[in-house]
Amino acid sequence: MTGAEIQRHLGWVVIVAAVFSIVVGAAMFVNHFQVATYDPLTSSALAEKKDLLREDPPNETLKQEIRDLDLQIRQRFFRHLAFNRGGAWFLLGGLAAFVIAGRYLVSSRIALPAPQRRPDDASALRRHAQAGRRAVATTATIVAILLLLLGFTLGTLVPESPEALARLTGGEPEAPDPGPTREELRANWPQFRGPTGDGVATTTNLPMNWVGATGDGVAWKSPVPLPGFGSPIVWQDRVLLSGGNETARAVFCYSVADGRQLWQGLVPPMTAPPGRKLEVQEFTGIAAPTPATDGRRVFAIFATGELVAFHLDGRLAWSKHLGVPENPYGFATSLVVHDGKLFVQYDQGEAEKELSRLYAYDAATGRTVWEQRRALPSSWTTPLVIEAAGKPQLIVTSQPWAIAYDPASGAELWRADCLGADLAPSPIFASDLLYLVHPSVAVIALRVDGSGDVTQTHIAWQNEDGAPDITSPVTDGAHIFAVTTWGTLACLDAKTGARLAEKDLEMEFNASPILVGSRLLLVGIPGTALLLSADPALEILARAELGETVHASPAVVDGRLYLRGKDHLHAMGNPTGNPAPLSYGQ
Repeated sequence: MTGAEIQRHLGWVVIVAAVFSIVVGAAMFVNHFQVATYDPLTSSALAEKKDLLREDPPNETLKQEIRDLDLQIRQRFFRHLAFNRGGAWFLLGGLAAFVIAGRYLVSSRIALPAPQRRPDDASALRRHAQAGRRAVATTATIVAILLLLLGFTLGTLVPESPEALARLTGGEPEAPDPGPTREELRANWPQFRGPTGDGVATTTNLPMNWVGATGDGVAWKSPVPLPGFGSPIVWQDRVLLSGGNETARAVFCYSVADGRQLWQGLVPPMTAPPGRKLEVQEFTGIAAPTPATDGRRVFAIFATGELVAFHLDGRLAWSKHLGVPENPYGFATSLVVHDGKLFVQYDQGEAEKELSRLYAYDAATGRTVWEQRRALPSSWTTPLVIEAAGKPQLIVTSQPWAIAYDPASGAELWRADCLGADLAPSPIFASDLLYLVHPSVAVIALRVDGSGDVTQTHIAWQNEDGAPDITSPVTDGAHIFAVTTWGTLACLDAKTGARLAEKDLEMEFNASPILVGSRLLLVGIPGTALLLSADPALEILARAELGETVHASPAVVDGRLYLRGKDHLHAMGNPTGNPAPLSYGQ
């Protein structure tokens, strides 16, 4: 390649690099002023909607519009920030190409013959040319530096951490929320099957003198806008439950005092990860899992794979999409909260596909704390957190294993091969024994102080009579009570597994039994509630009729019975005291 050709190519590089740098710099300059337009903290459109909400606080439609607008503004805002930061790197590359190519161009320039000038004139011309080049170079350098600084230092007024938010508002950062105390948990019904997840109520008084059809003894009855089989949960002055269909999913909040619907939180639009199409069985539906609460937020999951958290005043805390699960009967595993973490057992598909996961999320932010891949098939059981062998254990069951994990780290503690297919009944724990159900086959007692594979060493007993198929058992430490879908109630000895009694209740059940003091509460699908003696006599002490079909398990708090029927949420009886309302602004 001749010297002239090299000069021509270098000249084009210099021109292209210069034009590229000018275009990028101009775009960054314009974008700089657009960023302020989309700053969430200064958005006039968002401020106007918030002003309207102050005038009409119960307006749920307006709340959702604010959430959607806020999300759109934030997305645009951060896109513009990313543009300027990326543009800075492009500008730096363009300027580097301009400078390098220019230097080579100057060094390779071929001197052409020129008329001779007088020395004084030539010297003056050179001085003027050098001064001009220095001025242009200095100006270009200053502009480039300013644009680079603009790209690399442009930030956001939106606080990126609690500490930054505290500094912005002139306060001190808040200490981490320790969550509810053991006493607070025992005074409420925060998850599936109550405070400890095993169906044991902490109250001993239970109203049974009510008639759903006439309203006698019914404190209140409120419609539930969307269907679901998940059970109600109770925290202080609020009752919460979820519902959904193929077009909408939501969490509903009701007043304990009078049953008024305080708010409904609609699941926000989310993009589902690539996967299978939603298929829902009628007997499971989209909202079969029971929500859970940590006293600050309520968490709900749906068969769509949508997982949401709302503050207890109805504000969306966070949300994520786990993907539509591959489950032949529909997703029904409920949520569990412990020590600031939300646990999601997301078993699906066949074992060899390795689709199943166990997640631990930070309850406040939704951040993944840990994740366990599980080469296990679909299951419908709910995890259980216990304190045993000197440490907390997260018990998770899926064919064929019962596995204990460390709730803090997700490390496996032990496992036992003792379960079969189609697992629906959840585990319970009492007197240092874990009770498991192989549906319609056996009830199994397991010691929980081992490590590794404890199949051959820690099974205390196994009884092949009286195993339920769907409902979960309950125990008082001396007896185990279990009811099948077709209505056979069995009483087993909790220490030996011996079958002590059996009773045909002549109705079908989906709701799991609840132990209330020395009495056993069962609610059949027809809406018939039975109160029996919690002993081998299994004596029916009281009966009440709701007048509406029931599939969800009841909640019992402070002398009140909460039942979710097909279309309504019911509250029976009156509490012994008036729960004090809390501030839910956290």
